[in-house]
Amino acid sequence: MKKTKILSLALALFFILTFSAFAQADGFLQLIDAKGDAQMRIAKGSWIPVKAGTVLSERDSLRTKKGGWITLVVFEDKEKKIGTVELKENSYLRLKELPQKNKPDRGVLLDLVLGEVLVKAKPLVSKAPFEVKTPTSFVRVDGQASFSVQVEKLD
Repeated sequence: MKKTKILSLALALFFILTFSAFAQADGFLQLIDAKGDAQMRIAKGSWIPVKAGTVLSERDSLRTKKGGWITLVVFEDKEKKIGTVELKENSYLRLKELPQKNKPDRGVLLDLVLGEVLVKAKPLVSKAPFEVKTPTSFVRVDGQASFSVQVEKLD
């Protein structure tokens, strides 16, 4: 009985977060595919297995382990697709900033802590940049481009 209540509460929270992300006019990412050992963390919550269809927003994180990968679609708003992101195996990515209607200069900022990400970006309506930050550099795109960024673990 207690497990049922906890599961029901968790499911309700998931749907509230999912529909509130679609209801707003700001940018978000949607997880469309994953394979192997791939996990997500919503805001500062616990790491949980990824699930196709999940809507992610600022402060969420993703990680993959050996043999795992994740594919995301990036939306500027609920209708405008502005790119895809593929997180390769043994990677850790934090979603730092996404476009917001009330902040027109704000684009996409992804923080690649470790591993590799492949980005296919399209221009934002707001002309804001699509960026990937690493511990040592920034990659910035102001238009359409495909690029890969890799961060290796230092021993």
